Order: sequence, then C-alpha cells, then structure tokens
Amino acid sequence: MLNDYKICSSSNTATYLKLIGLLQDRNLIDCIGIQGHAFSTRGSMSAVTANLNRLAETGLPIMVTEMDIDGGLNDPTEQDQCNEYQRIFPAFWEHPGIIGITLWGWRPGMWITDGLLINTNGSERLAMQWLSAYVDTANGEIPAPVTRPENLPGEFYLSDNYPNPFNPVTHLDYSVPRTSLITVKVFNLQGQEVQVLFQGVRQPGYYTADFNAGKLPSGIYVCQMRAGNFTERRRLILLK
Repeated sequence: MLNDYKICSSSNTATYLKLIGLLQDRNLIDCIGIQGHAFSTRGSMSAVTANLNRLAETGLPIMVTEMDIDGGLNDPTEQDQCNEYQRIFPAFWEHPGIIGITLWGWRPGMWITDGLLINTNGSERLAMQWLSAYVDTANGEIPAPVTRPENLPGEFYLSDNYPNPFNPVTHLDYSVPRTSLITVKVFNLQGQEVQVLFQGVRQPGYYTADFNAGKLPSGIYVCQMRAGNFTERRRLILLK
C-alpha cells in the first residue's frame, strides 16, 4: 500500500496516480492509502470527491488512514469540530471506492489534542456522538430484535403539519426508533433551504418541530426529515 497526505484536496492527486500506475505495472500495490489529517481536508469536498473518483478508477481499493479532524480554527470548540466532521466525513464514508477509515489521536495521549473524540474523563465529545449515530444510520444498521417498550417508536416517521394551511406557525411530529443523526429542514419550491428546524443527534422517542414562517411570503414549502437512508417530505401551505 502506498500512503501519503494532502492527496485528495490538492493537485497532488495527479502525481500520486503516476506513482500508483508505476507500482501497478510491477504488481507492487494492492491498496491505495490516503491520510485524512485535518490539514489534508481543509478544501472543498466536491474537489475531494472528484479526486477520490480519479483514484478509484485505478481499480484499487482505497483506505483512509490517520483521520484527525479538528475544528479548523484557532482554539476550536467541540461544536467547531463536530461541524467539520459533518462536512468532511460523509464524503469519505459514503464513497464506494473506500473500504475503511482509521481515526488518529482519538483519545488523550495519542499525538494531538484538537482532534480528540474522547475527553480525559472518558466521556464522548460532540463529534464522537455524531459520528457514532451517523455510521449506524448511514450503514442502515438495525439493532438486533429486542423487546421494545410500548412507548417507543418502531420506525422513523414525519407527520403532516398542523394546522395546514397555517399562519405563521405550524408544527410537525416525528419519531426516532434508535439513536440517530436527524435533520429536519424547510425548503421553498425552488429547492432553497429557508429554515433548519433541527439538526443533531436524537435518542429514541417522539419529537415536535415548530416552523415559524413569520418572515416568509405566502406559498407552498416542503419540510424534509432525514436520518441516514430515511427521507420523508411534507408539503406546508402558508397563507397570510
């Protein structure tokens, strides 16, 4: 395996591909390694995806090593780090050419401090909470059958809004059957995001999202709930 950094977010991909080609000609490589350090993932994720596609065209599997995403700022907060994970990690995890990702420096004492996922007291940082929920839902994993309490939902669900039509506030109920990363957003008919009702990790249970359209014009809007592979949409009619 050939393994180096700053491959996917820069023009280094072309040089890397030449080296890979030389090794393939001699049957000396069976896997491509790319290091996922924070400084290697600062750029546009569309550019990263395009370069991953170029690497995958070699026919070799790709392994992402040493991923240590921080907040991308001086003295980043836990939320900064979590935001960066949400921006960066899905582009790698969901790419069909990637067979695995290893995390570097995820606990105290392992090289870095800004990219930690576990605090010194053993508690999970926000990024770790998001990462655990995201990987579960992105894989479409369903927990082994258990006796489910009657007061917990058995599936993801987004209700119709009530009232509908409305002015200016309406509500939507949604259910979460397992700990998951949830997004509930409202879009106009042009596909533009107009409001985020919720984005984060939810424990199993029933929830309500409130949409206040006081500053928006009358019209039809779409509320979308996403949780891993689950997506549900509802049409909302605002009449002023």
